[in-house]
Amino acid sequence: MSHKTVYLAIEGSNGVRVLRKVVKSVVTFWCVSLALVSQADMPLERIDRFMSQSGIDEMVYAMPGRIRALVGDALIGAQHADAERALLQTVAEAWYPDSIRASIREYLLNTSSQAEIDALLAWKASPLAKRMFAAEMQSFAPDFQENFARYVETLAATPPHADTMKAISRLVAEAELADIMVDSTVEATRAMAFIIVETGNEDRSKALAALAGTWRQMRADLMPQMEAQAVLTAHYLYRGEALENINRYADFYQSDLGKREIALIQGAMKVAMSEWSTASIQALMARRMSSD
Repeated sequence: MSHKTVYLAIEGSNGVRVLRKVVKSVVTFWCVSLALVSQADMPLERIDRFMSQSGIDEMVYAMPGRIRALVGDALIGAQHADAERALLQTVAEAWYPDSIRASIREYLLNTSSQAEIDALLAWKASPLAKRMFAAEMQSFAPDFQENFARYVETLAATPPHADTMKAISRLVAEAELADIMVDSTVEATRAMAFIIVETGNEDRSKALAALAGTWRQMRADLMPQMEAQAVLTAHYLYRGEALENINRYADFYQSDLGKREIALIQGAMKVAMSEWSTASIQALMARRMSSD
């Protein structure tokens, strides 16, 4: 299977194209919820508190409902709704919250120190962090997408102040939001391409090697979209915040501790997306084999 063949299969298949739309939306939901929110001998209670106060627990258990809603939206007007619904439903059901949370917990336990987690918990307890975290929890509201869309529509008539947009853009850059969103979207799409390769007739290793350039191009194509999405979403979430608070929040993510939290969140993201992708692949492969 050539590089062009697989790439066109990903882009041209209506079901997979809809699936990519869902994956990109899910990644956006995850990133905004977490990135604006880490030794084996560490007490698990500290890890559990960090997961709770960072919004990880909320995200993990809210994701199934979020995926179902996105699947429903994606299927509106679909040409082959029955086939696409079966495909998307299989992927949606592959998100196992308890298993994903346990994997993230183990990752944080094994890759962070007690001193790091204690420092992050102290930061989470600060008035500024609590205030910003409360603003970020809007992204979990059932009507978030509707309210966000309405807010974006008002921006043309009432554009934000230049200083505010500058501060928001700096926060998004320091928190590496767009990078996290793009990397995770590419990884999820890579999993979908793997399904196509595995069920094809050509040499697996050659097909995967031919795809290497596709991911680089996809990342370059997605970055402007994700940067714009991250800035708009952050502006909505922090629309009531003082400019000073936004700048101080960006200062934290510029610090060593802030950068360490970003690294831990990136790792947690990869754990979750990897487990979801693996479960999706297994379920889709089983479904395809049973239909042959």
